[in-house]
Amino acid sequence: MASTIQYLTAKITREIDEELMSQVGAFSLDQLMELAGLSCAQALVKVYTRDMYQNVLVCCGPGNQGGDGLVAARHLGMFGYQLVVYMPKFGSKDIYKRLHQQCDNMDITTLLSNVSVLEAALPTTHVILDAIFSFSFQAPVRAPFNAVLNRIQASGKSIMSVDIPSGWDVDRG
Repeated sequence: MASTIQYLTAKITREIDEELMSQVGAFSLDQLMELAGLSCAQALVKVYTRDMYQNVLVCCGPGNQGGDGLVAARHLGMFGYQLVVYMPKFGSKDIYKRLHQQCDNMDITTLLSNVSVLEAALPTTHVILDAIFSFSFQAPVRAPFNAVLNRIQASGKSIMSVDIPSGWDVDRG
């Protein structure tokens, strides 16, 4: 018997999120971000061992996906990795600011906005954690994110994405 692989659509992932945060699921956004970020950090540790991939660049978008990346950065720091967080645009939500503060409290370096700052960080980076856009992304990619994604993809570095590669349309491929 041949098995059929089924993929999640953007609509289904939104519905899952809604159910998880409804009275049925009873999860808060903080809890879901913590679980997502920890899971991503654990997956990175399993695939990219610290002895060969010590320096991790976590690229965070301004939304919930970026929040997942900040949580992952915090955990990776606790696991002994050397972290740099890059944010093309800083998130405005209170939860994002608190997660960033937690990274600051751990002395995790944060680089903001300027693409040349990103370019300067790439040569010493061993692996990139892409936490810019998620399933809910809608094309086209606009500035400053288009330049950021181009630099990351052209870097030749190993890239692990939190949900899907940023800028990828989950429904169209």
